[in-house]
Amino acid sequence: MEYITLQRLNQIFKDQDAIGADDLVYLLEEKLDYTVSLERKPSLSKEQKRFATQRIFSEPEVIDQLKYAKENRDPELSAYSGNEEEFSRLVDKMNGR
Repeated sequence: MEYITLQRLNQIFKDQDAIGADDLVYLLEEKLDYTVSLERKPSLSKEQKRFATQRIFSEPEVIDQLKYAKENRDPELSAYSGNEEEFSRLVDKMNGR
């Protein structure tokens, strides 16, 4: 496996605060002589999201964790949407109340 040193990596991407996918492709293709093809992962359909959500929230362990989180939440941390009432309604909805 070919590699690149951290020092060389820093030289290539000097003055950059962040490295994106296009930067990584450049690195692999131009500096390590690879051919790279990227594609985004497919997103879930509304049906798939609905199914996953129903499955997740039908698990007793998930409901228990939500209840525990609600009861033991650090009051210094912001809640769902920054609104405690809305967060409570969300948890109650997930608990079927």
